[in-house]
Amino acid sequence: DGLSTVNALLLSGVNTTQGKELDIIKLAFNYDKYANISVPIKKFFNQSTLISYCPYCNLEDVKVIPIDEQNNATGHHLDHFFSQKDFPLLSYSLFNLVPSGYTCNVLNKGQILFTDDLHMNPHLSGFGDNIRFVPIKTGLEVTGINIKFNCDPGSKKIKQLIGNLKDIDELHDKGNINVFKLKSKYSDHEHIDLANSIL
Repeated sequence: DGLSTVNALLLSGVNTTQGKELDIIKLAFNYDKYANISVPIKKFFNQSTLISYCPYCNLEDVKVIPIDEQNNATGHHLDHFFSQKDFPLLSYSLFNLVPSGYTCNVLNKGQILFTDDLHMNPHLSGFGDNIRFVPIKTGLEVTGINIKFNCDPGSKKIKQLIGNLKDIDELHDKGNINVFKLKSKYSDHEHIDLANSIL
């Protein structure tokens, strides 16, 4: 908790007026450039059994199934919760790396700048009892799935879920439910069919 503050404090002592010092720091902590650092980190996450599903959506299978040293049958992306560009000192922090699915990391999050206040880090907390997926029924048939909140409006948790909005807006870049398009993902035909079969 407060990892981004540590990054800011360490960088506060650096003269970044001309940008050269910050460029050197970014180069030194370039996760993608230095395989001797990034490969062992990736290997740690690949060999650990921390998760089986993407912690952002809980839908995409991200369990690593290796074929050999070079290839995996299935795997995950390592999302930098706090971006490498804006938080260079956190590039190698295991706590800043979230093994996640391709859709959540690349297609949904992309270059969105995450913060402690407006996004939920899965290493710190999950949705828990703060949200419920509620079936929308027409007669005896489930036709959709809605998300209901069990947390106080204006609380830090609700901001991490939907940002500064009053309701879900999947075009918004604040709040994990919006960024990772959870309402749409859980309302697809597969999940509606599953809900109907359970019902």
